[in-house]
Amino acid sequence: MTGRACRAVTAVTASVVVAAIALTVWAQEVRQRAVRLEHGTESLLASISFRDLFNEQSRQRLDSGFWNQVVVRITTRREGRQSPVSLAVRTCRVRYELWEEVYEVQIEDHRGRTSSRLATADEAIAQCTVLHRFPVASLSALEPGTYSLDVVVELNPVSPELLESIRHWLRSPQGGRRPVGPGDSFFGSVVSIFINTQIGRSDRMVHFRSQGFDGGAP
Repeated sequence: MTGRACRAVTAVTASVVVAAIALTVWAQEVRQRAVRLEHGTESLLASISFRDLFNEQSRQRLDSGFWNQVVVRITTRREGRQSPVSLAVRTCRVRYELWEEVYEVQIEDHRGRTSSRLATADEAIAQCTVLHRFPVASLSALEPGTYSLDVVVELNPVSPELLESIRHWLRSPQGGRRPVGPGDSFFGSVVSIFINTQIGRSDRMVHFRSQGFDGGAP
């Protein structure tokens, strides 16, 4: 078998595996949460809050001086389809700087990396758990039809496979938000891990689905 043929078989196999995992994940009972959606110039923009990721125990850990990491994975899926049409990733690292008595926050997504220093825990948590007009999908990837967002947020995930996939995704040429398709070899190589909510452990996880919306007019 030629190298091209091997790659084609691998891509098809990966697509079948991804579709099976996607079907299982989307078949699970997931609560719905209202998400504000609007059209930007080129992207579908989502405003989402998941402050409940932090409970009292995790807030106390935030003040320990150790880094805490919030990982957000958002998939856009058309109703009746097994695989998502787009994936978006965001990571937020936060810790309390004991000597200077400020909270350091480092955010990375497809737009790049930012850092800030904040005075209170509430401000730091808000930076990590509130998205305002966050691009989740390219408008060109949304054909007419009904869609919804699947949002998975984890606090301190420990799965090395997941974290490596996220690093790979964020450093891809198109960054942490890109359309995907069954013939996309990059898609096949990471998405089986990326969309699988059962792959590893984390301190806390919030998983919910948005309301349905029309791909042409959210």
